Amino acid sequence: MQDGEDLLLYSLLLPPGTAVEAEKIATALQDELGLHRSEALPRALYGGGVLANRESYGKLEKLAATIKPLGATGSIVHSAELENLPRPRRTSGLDFNDGELIAQTPSGKRMPVPRSSLSGIRAIALLPENPAAEEEDTAASPLHSSTLESPRESHQEEECQRRLQVLVERLNDPGLKDLAFQLRLYSTNPLAVLKIDKDEFDYSCLGENKSDNSLENYLRLLEKLLGWMPGSGYLRQVEDFLNDPDPLAILLSGDNEVACSDRSLLWHLENAAAGEPSELMEDPSTEAGS
Repeated sequence: MQDGEDLLLYSLLLPPGTAVEAEKIATALQDELGLHRSEALPRALYGGGVLANRESYGKLEKLAATIKPLGATGSIVHSAELENLPRPRRTSGLDFNDGELIAQTPSGKRMPVPRSSLSGIRAIALLPENPAAEEEDTAASPLHSSTLESPRESHQEEECQRRLQVLVERLNDPGLKDLAFQLRLYSTNPLAVLKIDKDEFDYSCLGENKSDNSLENYLRLLEKLLGWMPGSGYLRQVEDFLNDPDPLAILLSGDNEVACSDRSLLWHLENAAAGEPSELMEDPSTEAGS
């Protein structure tokens, strides 16, 4: 009976990048789902694109109608669809080939991802669950002369150092101490999300641009991936972050918000690739009667 019961439970997703005042979304959650304000506001702020999960279709239909005038077009899906999406694949190394990206896991397994299927990238910062034992030296490494052979390369190096300096200065905020940096790469074929932790990645793919500073390498990897990926897809968040490296702009509340964000984006990518509309599904009561 469990499978049948799951088919009667639904989730409401918001498209990636939806920008609506959290207060208004929280009010809608209170009115339509009966949530207390103390639960509704955090969900509106940190839902990661999954506004409601494992609810009845009727409730979510009303919620979707309420938030649509606010500029949030929701998609109602079977909750089981989200739970069956691929889990993040820990990635410790990347090889850039002409037409594909080779992702390597810590155990040494390799997975080819066609370059054309890469459809999204996201930078993530998380507050630590436990303070780090010792602080990393985030000062910029000395410039390599090999990267300064032309005015163009010199400009690129200066820009990279500017980004690093801005980010390091902002990380001096006591409230942002010991942030953990990650990035996600999203693929449609195969449908997958690659999870990269700043301090658990082999940056050999950067070649001569690799430094001894993992924060600098993290920024360089974001830039390399952004320039290597196809021109369409979910790229704006990383573009904005590299232009103005503000950790608050990529800060998420924790693993739960990251997981919800992954599932929402994967679902939208899967349905966009299939050419299906990402809006309200047909009322299941009419499906049952057909």
